[in-house]
Amino acid sequence: MENRNRRLSLLYIAALILVFFAGFQIKGFLDQNDPNPVLNVYDEITATLDRYYLYELDTEAKQKAFLGQLEGIVQAYAESNQDPYTRLTSQSVYQPSSDQEKYLGLGVTVHFFEGALHVLDVRYASPSFGVLYPGDKIIGVVKNGTNIYFSKTDTLDSSSLHLKGEAGSIIHLLVEDPLGDERQESLTITEILTPTAWGEALAGHVGYIKINTFSSYIENETEGTAKIFNDALRALEESTLTNENAVLILDLRDNPGGALTALHNEGTNLIPGIAQQLILNDLAHPLFTMANRNGLERKFYGGLAQAKPYQIKILVNEKSASAAEVLAAALSTNGNYPLYGTPTFGKDVYQTTRRLFTLNEQQYFLTYTEGYWRYGNNLSVQTTPLIVETIHQSGFYALELVPFVKEVHFDEVEASLASYQTFLNVYYETTGANILRTDGYLDVKTSQALSQFQTDNQLAETGTLTLETARKMYLIMKSKQEDLTVDTQLQTLLDWIDNENNSRN
Repeated sequence: MENRNRRLSLLYIAALILVFFAGFQIKGFLDQNDPNPVLNVYDEITATLDRYYLYELDTEAKQKAFLGQLEGIVQAYAESNQDPYTRLTSQSVYQPSSDQEKYLGLGVTVHFFEGALHVLDVRYASPSFGVLYPGDKIIGVVKNGTNIYFSKTDTLDSSSLHLKGEAGSIIHLLVEDPLGDERQESLTITEILTPTAWGEALAGHVGYIKINTFSSYIENETEGTAKIFNDALRALEESTLTNENAVLILDLRDNPGGALTALHNEGTNLIPGIAQQLILNDLAHPLFTMANRNGLERKFYGGLAQAKPYQIKILVNEKSASAAEVLAAALSTNGNYPLYGTPTFGKDVYQTTRRLFTLNEQQYFLTYTEGYWRYGNNLSVQTTPLIVETIHQSGFYALELVPFVKEVHFDEVEASLASYQTFLNVYYETTGANILRTDGYLDVKTSQALSQFQTDNQLAETGTLTLETARKMYLIMKSKQEDLTVDTQLQTLLDWIDNENNSRN
């Protein structure tokens, strides 16, 4: 009896191990005399349940189990190595690539939950701007005069398909606001510009180029960020960067990284990468080095025969990561160009993405950490952060309004009110004793400030936080965040540049 119980315990342990390693080759604990000790546990379990299970397994359940298995495997490996960057991702085959410079749509960011598309953000000057707001829920559409409501069995992709169409086509949305009121909104599908980089001339021989992300050249889809940057740089060099006091400000703030080929073409026939366009070719000093698990190193060098005749200054912040940090490190170390803003993210590893398969019009990708990158004398940004001259952000560019939750009245406490109190401090430039509390408590001063804001913006004066008031604040914030003149970090840097030029003259 004891031996029998022992055998049963061993079988139970073996079953647990099989479940844990589902979908992979499992060896060692199977009978060594088995001519084929490799088992696909997903197929084995699914086939067994298909044959003996009390309940019927439909296709959707099988696909969900299959994907859950893959996600669990990837997550387990990533967590075991404390690697937050390795992950399984998916994207609808109908969704435009994030590398594209434009797309057709409504300009709204959503996620699907509990039978509705929840609005997370709205793109400035898009068809949705001033019509949809964070906190709204798109609960359905109207087609041929019939209301079609989404259900909990829908998905992000199935529901999002109702928001797509040809340029100029009109989408009729059923929208529920945070107070539970339903309304209908009609929006026109429009070409939305999403430039990975853009530039403009500022006063005093200062050129400004913002790089939002780094994309590769994709035939028939996008020119790639290196080409976009090159065009912007050439235009500024012809019009603005024309003397020794001229300055190029390169803005890498909030840039999460992207394609390596945007930084360096690696000797291909593509246009030189941005790092090659800005930094001298010095074979004794590579711009950066990448090394994989086997120690195989790749060194990348600048591409200029002579340095640019103008100054270059770089703006970075804590959201400048991956390729953005690589470029910042190369410019500061090899070009001696200073960095301004706040310290960068500190990510010293790089990832590769591989397409796995397509299932139900959904493309699945495996993104995994492949190696390290180093700058200067084999330095890591994680242990040796880039030197950044601090300029703290403030004002409208530092604002982030949380979605409206509920009306807040005098003497009430609501956590979401805190961000609206911060908005009022920025909007009215309050100082000293006039500064409002920002803890979510609606006191007398907050009520007075709300009343003033409502009066100044032709809203019903209530002295409370209303949906109408919150929406107006959101529109003002988004508009201000498109205005470079209220970007504290940029304007401070421009003042410093002006003082430097004045001191030289």
